[in-house]
Amino acid sequence: MSSPAIDDFELRGHTTVRSSDGTFLRVQTPTGAPARMLDPIRGQIGQQLEARAVQRMRPHPGRERLAVLCPTIGWESVHTALTGLDIQDIDDGGTPVAAHGLVVQVATTPAERSLLDALPDSGTAVLRCYREGEILFVDPLALAPGDPSGSQVLRRRLAASVAAEELDVWLGTARPADGTLEGLPALATQFLGARIRSMVAAWQYDTDELAALRRNLWRLDTRTLCSSQHPVLGFAEPAENPGRRR
Repeated sequence: MSSPAIDDFELRGHTTVRSSDGTFLRVQTPTGAPARMLDPIRGQIGQQLEARAVQRMRPHPGRERLAVLCPTIGWESVHTALTGLDIQDIDDGGTPVAAHGLVVQVATTPAERSLLDALPDSGTAVLRCYREGEILFVDPLALAPGDPSGSQVLRRRLAASVAAEELDVWLGTARPADGTLEGLPALATQFLGARIRSMVAAWQYDTDELAALRRNLWRLDTRTLCSSQHPVLGFAEPAENPGRRR
């Protein structure tokens, strides 16, 4: 990694330094000192800023490692977006373990959307995306019990739809084209990758955005490139029917 860029300028008789991350530092130098006297100070400042940048890039403890449950063919934009992170691919038939702080899942069929619903209960977060025709979706980030699961997102959508029966039947029909991103505009698939990467970053660094990401379904129209967010709240699952009492 290259050293952070440093810009220095004079302000009210003081030398001020701005680092590339937007930090301003006031440097005390003797009045009338030649500009060359700032060179060794600039070097020290550069080392300090570089050390701070390295520290800033470290995810919160326990949020360093990811697992990816995603086909290697047809979803390249997802893999590209996660390049450089500490990730481990999981085969389609594999079972993620709790050692991974977050599992990024591409659900190629509606049935797969509930595959990882139990993981947040054990402390493993789930970030899920999928395709429906020309529309791409990213589910709310599930971090803990009470966050909307994949099956709950689907049920919320059906409850809010004016064509719930039609949507339910359509989703139950095998659609091989939805198993990849083939045929979609390249820019749209890049938008998907950027959305996933930004959500991973919010989780790793525990940003203020994280709360909203846990309750909003993201939708992208790949033709218009217009995106929208739709609130989805988790709910307590009803207890199983114990059957008729004798």
